[in-house]
Amino acid sequence: MCRLLAGPRDQHVHQQTLNQLAQASQDRQKTKTMGSVAILQEHWTTLGTQDDQPADAQLDWQRIADLLSFAYEHWLNHPMDDLTLKQQQRCLATRFQHTYAKARRLGKQVQADALNSDPVLCHRFRKWVKHLLYQLELLAEYNPDLKKLNKLRSKLKTIADDLGDHHDLSELSDQIHERTNELDDKAVKRVIKLMRQEQSDLLTHAMKKFRQVFEEKSETWVKGLSK
Repeated sequence: MCRLLAGPRDQHVHQQTLNQLAQASQDRQKTKTMGSVAILQEHWTTLGTQDDQPADAQLDWQRIADLLSFAYEHWLNHPMDDLTLKQQQRCLATRFQHTYAKARRLGKQVQADALNSDPVLCHRFRKWVKHLLYQLELLAEYNPDLKKLNKLRSKLKTIADDLGDHHDLSELSDQIHERTNELDDKAVKRVIKLMRQEQSDLLTHAMKKFRQVFEEKSETWVKGLSK
């Protein structure tokens, strides 16, 4: 499903990221950079209106619907009901610990090398943060008034959103470098500089939230969810 949606999604995100950079250059009062972003925006708009769109731009909605149906049937028939309540709780706690520990380990690697901010490592960290967020959202369905859960979800969402924007900037940067022959050299340099500044700010904010959420070891953290 992700592969089927990747092409149109990437094209949309590139344009969306350029719009965000336009706002960032305005907020930072970088007049020349605003003009440079506008050049790239025009270029990407042209790409979006070309007739020779890649084949994956035409979405196969029937295939996507079939895959969704298959996933639904899989979880509908998942054998969790065969377990006792304590077994279910133990199973969920184990999965929580695994997801939290993985996200925490990756986050510490990002934190240790924050100045270089390897985009691949940041993206892996983001994926495990999102896994943990989705698991917490399941718990929140049954505990909507538990303030601790809601605060954790909010902080995890902030981390995931910041890292998501960081990843989108990395992807756009790659695309810009691949199209240097088609673009204005000065515009590219100005926009790339702005993108790096934005990525640095996003990572700083994300890691501040990371320290608040991932301070404890996994077993202690999971036990704290029930308090």
